[in-house]
Amino acid sequence: MIFRVTLLIVCTLLAGARSEPRPRSRPVSIYSNQFAVYVPSGSETADEIAQEHGFDNHGQVSASAVFYVKKKRH
Repeated sequence: MIFRVTLLIVCTLLAGARSEPRPRSRPVSIYSNQFAVYVPSGSETADEIAQEHGFDNHGQVSASAVFYVKKKRH
């Protein structure tokens, strides 16, 4: 009985090792045009930084955080 179970496990492992690799469900690289940027000096500075680098400032992430969402213009 132990021999049969061991043989079954070994055959299953060998069959899995020889099978073709599965295609990925999504692309390897994911790119985004939105970023959260740490700007401790406030929203006016965040607006200036965004404009200087070709981004739109979409506002502060939360009331307690000093992170602002930037989105690249197309």
